[in-house]
Amino acid sequence: MRTLGSSPGYTPLRRLHSSAAPSPNGICERATAVESSSRNTAPDATPSSSSTAAGALRSPCADSLVSVAKHVDDLDALRAALRLERVTLAAHSMGTILAMEYLTRFPARPRGIVLLGALPPRTPVTAADSADVTRQSDSVKAFFGRSAVAAQLHANGFDRDSSTLTAKERTSVWRIRFAAVNTFHVERWRSVKGGQVFYNPAAAEAAARTMPSAYDFVPALLRHPCPVTIINGDHDYVDMGARQHAAWTAGAERARLVVLRGAGHMAWIDEPERFRASLRAALTSAARCR
Repeated sequence: MRTLGSSPGYTPLRRLHSSAAPSPNGICERATAVESSSRNTAPDATPSSSSTAAGALRSPCADSLVSVAKHVDDLDALRAALRLERVTLAAHSMGTILAMEYLTRFPARPRGIVLLGALPPRTPVTAADSADVTRQSDSVKAFFGRSAVAAQLHANGFDRDSSTLTAKERTSVWRIRFAAVNTFHVERWRSVKGGQVFYNPAAAEAAARTMPSAYDFVPALLRHPCPVTIINGDHDYVDMGARQHAAWTAGAERARLVVLRGAGHMAWIDEPERFRASLRAALTSAARCR
């Protein structure tokens, strides 16, 4: 866990990152815009409150102890240990599920909530919902396989027999393919922080097994008396075009959807200035809610 910012009158802020991410460092860097006015805590997504390593599911803990419910329990234990009555939550990717689950279980604890690269807050219900998910899946496949990915591999001389690649080159190939999934501008793959060494797939799979097969966080989000902001790229594979988020936020009094054009799941790489400005505005709005 890292804590940044300690000015008087700070706004307590918790950042929840994805359990499937190689490292939360990139998004943490983008949050520096608010650190002068907040105590900004970035815990590792692990089930053990005694965890000390920073990263994505890298703290020492048996996989059998990993679950979404225990992640949420740890978040509230952290809040209590810091003697905070309420906190603002900023979450990315699978971390948005934790934030929404936390809101559902402890509705009085969060102030504002900022969801970045947010997963849809409910699973498909109707046949039309399922059909829309299928259409999005086709768009996602086309996006992942776009010609720009092969162009980057070729431009860097990596489109050859993998057995001839050095260890460093194999890591670069992984970063290009990871950027292809998570960014719109795959040519910015060098900005992707971390790598496979920073990721614990067994722990991620253990957490995924405890995810409910069906869920609906929309009622809790709409009831929340503080602002809820969703910041997604228009090429974010979790909700291409932000269609599902547009549907549930339409007409909502306190929920606001920000769609960044030409951005993917790691929108801070594709559109750093717009991402930072949107995040700052969302956190400022969240902090005003008492």
